[in-house]
Amino acid sequence: MSENKREFVCCMCGSKRVIAVIGGKYYCFKCGSKIVQDHVLRYIDLLKERGLIVTEE
Repeated sequence: MSENKREFVCCMCGSKRVIAVIGGKYYCFKCGSKIVQDHVLRYIDLLKERGLIVTEE
């Protein structure tokens, strides 16, 4: 019986505690969270620029 286990590692930090695949790459929680947060913040800025959301300042 052959073992075909593949060990996944985070492509940013090398952690073996991979929990997500984003854009075909493997990420741990810490690194994946940073990517998702950056994307959400860029998306919010885009919506502000287009005048689709208004924030209080």
